[in-house]
Amino acid sequence: MRCLDCYLRPFCSHAALELPHQASSCETRLGIRSPHTWTVRTKSCTRRGLIKAKLSFVLAGLLPLTMQGGICGPHCMPWPLPPTWTLPKVEHSMLVLCRRKAVAAPTLLRSYRPGFNPNQEDSLPAGRSAVQEQLQEGFNFIGFALLLALILPSLQPRVPAFYRSTDALDMELHAAAGKHGDFDIRVEDVPDPADMANPQHRLTLVTASATSRPKARILIVANEHARELVTGEVALGLVKSLAEADSPAKGTAVGHGDRLRAAVRNGLELTVLPIANTEGRRLAEGLRPCQRGTADTPLVATDLNRNFPTDWSAGLQLNYLNVALDTHGLSPFSAYQARVIREIAMRHEWDAFLDLHSGNLSLNLPFGHTFGGSKDLQEQLRALEGVRKLCPECIAGPSRDVMKYDNPGQLTDWMYQDRGVVYSYVWEVFSAPGTCAPHFNPSAESELDATVDRWGSMVAALGEFVLERQGMQGTASSPRSVG
Repeated sequence: MRCLDCYLRPFCSHAALELPHQASSCETRLGIRSPHTWTVRTKSCTRRGLIKAKLSFVLAGLLPLTMQGGICGPHCMPWPLPPTWTLPKVEHSMLVLCRRKAVAAPTLLRSYRPGFNPNQEDSLPAGRSAVQEQLQEGFNFIGFALLLALILPSLQPRVPAFYRSTDALDMELHAAAGKHGDFDIRVEDVPDPADMANPQHRLTLVTASATSRPKARILIVANEHARELVTGEVALGLVKSLAEADSPAKGTAVGHGDRLRAAVRNGLELTVLPIANTEGRRLAEGLRPCQRGTADTPLVATDLNRNFPTDWSAGLQLNYLNVALDTHGLSPFSAYQARVIREIAMRHEWDAFLDLHSGNLSLNLPFGHTFGGSKDLQEQLRALEGVRKLCPECIAGPSRDVMKYDNPGQLTDWMYQDRGVVYSYVWEVFSAPGTCAPHFNPSAESELDATVDRWGSMVAALGEFVLERQGMQGTASSPRSVG
């Protein structure tokens, strides 16, 4: 087996590594002593000596450089590289990694040379001041951080190929428009009210009804969080079930298409915003499967479900797997998507509202910021009795109590508090072990079909409840006071 320095020297000039373990003679020459921690001795920026930077097992994995085996023998093995980086030999993978690291931080490591003493202080290179050395190392660190930001998100599990792309899903929505038996499906692109002329700031809205004077109205918003692609599929399933023949998923007791069509014919108007975060969803389909917020900038995004006025506060959280910051926005409705949702919400007096998410199995009620729920808690739970029969394992309760974390500026809370929609809910439709795509979305096509069918039936059950509550008479009710 070739010695490690054979691969480091040509591409990573300045390399002196320490990996404490029972070293071979080859490794002893390099000062290698540990299979789990890299100690990299770097050149001091001043004459105060050497700086020791320990790259832990985790950081090494991010590079990816986990030392569990490798080209120095059974003690080392480089992290498996993405398919596009795969080379015939393991040694070459380490060589490519080393070359990439050298590009990011060419002076981070000091070269091995015969007779090198890692404990001896270095003098500064001729013609370079201590300030110049500090600036150089600062730029190297920034380059290294940017390299991580570009590479790490793409290493996460991808969304399976059977999921529709954002553009394909949008095309299917528009194709569903038209007359379907007794009722119409209308599709429109709703612009940002603050920027009507911008063709990029539009969201697709679908409305299904059988009369110009419906007895009850339900508004559904899906895919606020980009990586929760299954919610867009559920929303599309609702639309398609109204436009196509019923085809229940394997393993489910009943399809939901006939049930929804009957509810619409009986006076229910169903309005669906299938993808609230189109640009973010496109990122989640590709190289950023952990994308949660909008696609404002590569490293900073707005969490749409924190951008509404109720209990809003400025804030941010690190989406570490996406190497990005998700903020609450500069102010409520600062995101154009939130303004479009507000525009839609102001059109009618809604009898029920659903915000579809994934990452849990739960039927969440207001509020997301305070414990204990609203004064209408019992009535909100009563409306879910028929729904919960279809998901007995689903937890039902106030969002703050169920999710165990703070949700200020939540859309559902604004629909309840400001728009007066008592039956306002966050439905979390799927959860599985894993991170990013497999955690938020079914990994098998049959499981996706079953999820779409199940939650479609649950929407139909809620529709039947609001119709029954209206006594099958009159028109859609006015919003109830929640003050």
